[in-house]
Amino acid sequence: MAVGRALYLIADNTVVRCDLDSWSISWALPLHEPYGLAGKQESEWVAVSTLDGVVALGANGGIVMRAEGRLRGTDGPTELALSGDTLVAQTNSIHAAPSWLVGRDRTGDLLWEAGPLDGTATAPVIVGDEVVHVVSIGSVLREVGEVRAYETRTGKLSWRRRVRAQPVLGDRVAQLDGWLVYGPDDDLDPARDDEVLWIDVRGRRVFPSRIADGGSPLGPPIAGDGMVVFLRQYGDHDGLVAVDANTRNEKWRVSLHGSMTSNAAAIHEGNVYLRVSTVGKSHRPGDGAQNELLVLAGSSGELVGRFRGCHSLSFQVAPIPTPRGVIVVCEEGHLLLCPDAPGPGTGAREQ
Repeated sequence: MAVGRALYLIADNTVVRCDLDSWSISWALPLHEPYGLAGKQESEWVAVSTLDGVVALGANGGIVMRAEGRLRGTDGPTELALSGDTLVAQTNSIHAAPSWLVGRDRTGDLLWEAGPLDGTATAPVIVGDEVVHVVSIGSVLREVGEVRAYETRTGKLSWRRRVRAQPVLGDRVAQLDGWLVYGPDDDLDPARDDEVLWIDVRGRRVFPSRIADGGSPLGPPIAGDGMVVFLRQYGDHDGLVAVDANTRNEKWRVSLHGSMTSNAAAIHEGNVYLRVSTVGKSHRPGDGAQNELLVLAGSSGELVGRFRGCHSLSFQVAPIPTPRGVIVVCEEGHLLLCPDAPGPGTGAREQ
């Protein structure tokens, strides 16, 4: 995750801060099984979710807040989001227990709780001074869901909006130009189009659109430069579908000879950076897979750059847009820096 001129990574149960100007490690802090990061460009701190609770770290690596113990309602991963001096944590359960939204200040003191949230909830998204997410209500067959927004300082419910639940189950949300974009979901009927849901961040408008697809999601969509890109799996191959944010219509579609994981892509400076494995579906180190970093033009999906021979690219960390270009992480711990505007055949610089 890039925050300002720094890059934050989790490696070997350690949070590492790298300075993007000097390409040096500023500090490394061991924690008990950290698994999630949250930060904002204008923030001076980042939050880390661990098995022991939530920790907030300052730019110098010092712990500025610690909330130990399991958060209310959770025995699974905790999703984090930052809004000013408020840390919003959404608890999740692996045993179908209700989720909760919890707000804490920079000292770790509890500000508010919202819940229990009936049904499956998406990860929280900060929009201005509100936190927005979608909760599915009832069974999948009922196809009922609700978008809810809470004030980040008080936890007060700001607004709620009923929507179809089928395209909003799970963590499949992107934020772009005043819209929250959800879907499509697993296609229970391959003969029909998949639905994408566009929700005004203030809850005033909801627009559905459809793309002829028939695939399954490989993770949340990525958004930027006036488009939303969906990573899809089609049985014997993977692919991408780009949707124009202005028209909400399909912009381009690309089929891949290789395979992706759920965190394989990023949008930066008009291009889509995509990490693929060209042999089989396995991404384990040493399995013989030929890993590549592809660069697609955001306007057309055309291949404009390729970096071959990335045998050790990490499939646990998504490509990271930074002010200096896009960074991809390798298994051995070194980084590859890709130029902002590659042309045909352009590779990446190794740092």
